Amino acid sequence: MKKIGFIFCFFVLSCSKDNVVTDNSNEELGEITNLESLKNIQLGQNDTIEVTFSGGTNGCYKPHHLEATLTGLSTTLKAYYYVPGQPIVCPENIPVHKLKYVFKPTSKGTYIYKSFDTNVTATTIVD
Repeated sequence: MKKIGFIFCFFVLSCSKDNVVTDNSNEELGEITNLESLKNIQLGQNDTIEVTFSGGTNGCYKPHHLEATLTGLSTTLKAYYYVPGQPIVCPENIPVHKLKYVFKPTSKGTYIYKSFDTNVTATTIVD
C-alpha cells in the first residue's frame, strides 16, 4: 500500500502546474500581428496601445514584455515572450499574446505606433 501511495504522490507532484515552465526560462522576440490604439486623445492624456503578437509553439509560452523605441512622433515596438526551459506538460495550442503599452504624448500631432519587423501600424491624433 505504501508503494501505491508513493507512486500516486510522485504522479501528482510531477504533474503540478508549477512544474510546467522551469526557472531557466528565457525570452524571444515575437511577431506583432496587430496594434490597437485610441484614435483621438487630448494632450496630457495617456494613450494605451494593445499589442497582439504570436510566439512559441505550444501553450507553455507566455508573454513577457514590450520594448519601445521613440523617434519624434513615431514609436517602434518589439514584443517578447518566455521560452520554457524544460516543460513537463503543455497545451498544444499555439499562443496569441497580448500586452499593453501606455504612452503619454508630450506634444500635439499624429503619433504612429509600428512593429519593428512588419507593416503593422496604428495611429493616434493628439489635440
